[in-house]
Amino acid sequence: VTLVMALWDSQVGAVQVTQAGHNPIIHYQAKEKKAIKLAHGGVALGMIEDISKVVSTKSTTLLEDDLFVMYTDGITEARDEKEAIYGTEALMHSVEKNSYLNTAQAIHNAILKDLHDFMGAHPQDDDVTLMVMRRKK
Repeated sequence: VTLVMALWDSQVGAVQVTQAGHNPIIHYQAKEKKAIKLAHGGVALGMIEDISKVVSTKSTTLLEDDLFVMYTDGITEARDEKEAIYGTEALMHSVEKNSYLNTAQAIHNAILKDLHDFMGAHPQDDDVTLMVMRRKK
C-alpha cells in the first residue's frame, strides 16, 4: 500500500508532503507555465517493519495559480487499444495544457477527459484517483 499525505496552509501556500512509495506529485508552476515532478520517496507501507528512516517530509510553496496534482498509478499506467501506456509525461502535458481553466474541478475534469480519449475503447485496468488543488489569491 502506498501513501501520500499533504498538509496545505492555503493562506501562505506552504505544502508539506510525506510519501510512502507513492507516485511523484506534479507541481504546475504558473509563473513558468511548467509542470514539474516533485521528488518522491519512501517505501510502500508494510514492506519493512520500521519505515521511519526511509520516509521523510518535504516542503514546497504554491504561488498564485500554481497547481498541485496527486494521482494513482491507474492514470499513468492506463493503456490504449494498442497497449501503449499513458505515462507521467502525458499527464504532465495534460496539466500544462489545461492549466488555463478557471477552477481546479474544471482542470480535473479536463485531465480525465484527456485520459479517457487516450484509452479509447480499452477497459480501465486499475483505480483512477486524481486530486487537483489550485492556489488562488
